[in-house]
Amino acid sequence: MAALKNVSYGKQKSLNYVSYRKHMIDRETLKRVVAESLSASLPDVIPRDVKVDLNSPSIVALAGVRRAGKTYEMFSIMKALVQQGVPRSRLLYVNFEDERLRGIGTDQLQEVIDVYHELSGSKQDERPYLFLDEVQNAEGWEMWVRRLHDEGFRIFVTGSSSKLLSREIATALAGRQITYLIFPFSFKEFLSAIRFNADPVSLYSRWGEVMGLVSAYLTYGGFPEVVLTREEPTKLRLLSSYYDSIVFRDIVERYSVRDTNTLATLLRYAASSYGNQFSSSKAYNYLKSNGIRVSKKTVDAYLDHAKSVFFLFELFKYSKGFKRSNQARRKAYLVDSGFASLFGAQDWGRLLENAVFLELQRMVANDPTLSVNYWSDGEEVDFALSRRGQLVQAIQVTYELSESNRKRELEPVVEVAGQTGAEPLLITYDRDGEEIYEGKRVKVISFARWALRPFSER
Repeated sequence: MAALKNVSYGKQKSLNYVSYRKHMIDRETLKRVVAESLSASLPDVIPRDVKVDLNSPSIVALAGVRRAGKTYEMFSIMKALVQQGVPRSRLLYVNFEDERLRGIGTDQLQEVIDVYHELSGSKQDERPYLFLDEVQNAEGWEMWVRRLHDEGFRIFVTGSSSKLLSREIATALAGRQITYLIFPFSFKEFLSAIRFNADPVSLYSRWGEVMGLVSAYLTYGGFPEVVLTREEPTKLRLLSSYYDSIVFRDIVERYSVRDTNTLATLLRYAASSYGNQFSSSKAYNYLKSNGIRVSKKTVDAYLDHAKSVFFLFELFKYSKGFKRSNQARRKAYLVDSGFASLFGAQDWGRLLENAVFLELQRMVANDPTLSVNYWSDGEEVDFALSRRGQLVQAIQVTYELSESNRKRELEPVVEVAGQTGAEPLLITYDRDGEEIYEGKRVKVISFARWALRPFSER
């Protein structure tokens, strides 16, 4: 049988949101799509840090930037269900980026279920587990999914748009949804993908090799296909194609953006500003200084689009009051450090900081009681990790610790720890140990050792 990963070739096709029109799809086409799904074997998958609750009665949504591995996480869930004893014939995978389903709407979505029963020979009350990939491409999917969920269907959906997280979708699904964010590979997943055994013995006996892998991870990022590609030019070509897909498919087409040159210039500027304080006003002034005439409102909209498709993240200042935090200048980070290399914005200190930011985001996604901000109140600290509003760690990131930067890196975390009772932590590229600064102990840990620890032990 063909592997199921080959069924999803439609993910390479383009869905034109501007010229999108709903049209009827003949039943024979639907039969071919469903038959291919049911006859396909499940591919091998790389275990991810995300732990999806297979017994949750909610609609499970996997959201994140495209090419991060949402589809393969869906396959992983399917394999886990088979291992639990669910018959393979009850698992129906539908990829809504398959060009054969282009334009499918509400009136035909139910026909997919009817075709499934016809081909599988199952009874109407034998409901399949539904795996709906890039479901946002199907017009009216929210109400259809909501109705099926109410009828007792188990449903899993993926999407490359934060619309899966938005208030509108939550309202449409009336609280029936639980969302898991899928990022590109973490460093731990990166090592697993290249089959590097990161046990404690290897971390010491092969430390030089580990450092080389950290450098590769910071340089090219964690997109699965990029990680598994050996040649540097091919890695960069893949990153370039991902960037083009995000810009032209997920932003230009989805939001009907006309001024693509301004959008591209803005995104490149935002991407080069990762790890720094960033605002739409700064972006507006940058465009203006380069002779690009655009309104502040348009700049705000373009940046919102970049965040909505998970290309760009923003970090708020830590504050006890939400309003103060929301009004303060924010910091920008990339969904993957490979984009920084693509744009020639390769700065080892900022690359390391971006990688730490993404690891912290994974921690927050795994534990909703956690939140991460930056600290800027007298002292500047890269990350302030809090639990239920109480600061628990003050985290400073530096590529290297030397006599020339020792005071600059240690003084802020010691000061913030003294004010708040938080644990001071310094993350470096390759150094582990402890520093004493003004009588205070500061834990120093290399990125590799920190990133390979379980979330609960960081």
